[in-house]
Amino acid sequence: MIRFIHCVKRKEGVSTEEFRRFWNSPEFNGLIDEMLGHVLTAGIRKNLTLDIEFNKTLQAERDAKQSFDGVLEIVWQAGGDLAALLANDEFQRLTRTMEELQRPFVDFRESRRFFTEYEDAPL
Repeated sequence: MIRFIHCVKRKEGVSTEEFRRFWNSPEFNGLIDEMLGHVLTAGIRKNLTLDIEFNKTLQAERDAKQSFDGVLEIVWQAGGDLAALLANDEFQRLTRTMEELQRPFVDFRESRRFFTEYEDAPL
């Protein structure tokens, strides 16, 4: 499987509550539903970072920056699916729409995006 992972950092000045409202908004969820219906994915997952003291402790232990606020993950069964998707005009439109929807809330410079290969191995 191929995974696209977007670790999202909220913009300075955007509160955790504002970011969470955006992340759970009908507009954002509707766009994700549209992506599922049009982009040949095996799945999309959204996660919010828990706002708990233990996460702050983990950061402090390694003098790390503040955690990402959310993680968006899109999964494809095979690399060929991804290649077809990248050439798809509808996918390009949805990607631009997603970026514009995120712009008021997401610090793109501090966020991270990357592809991974997922190997299904027993734990």
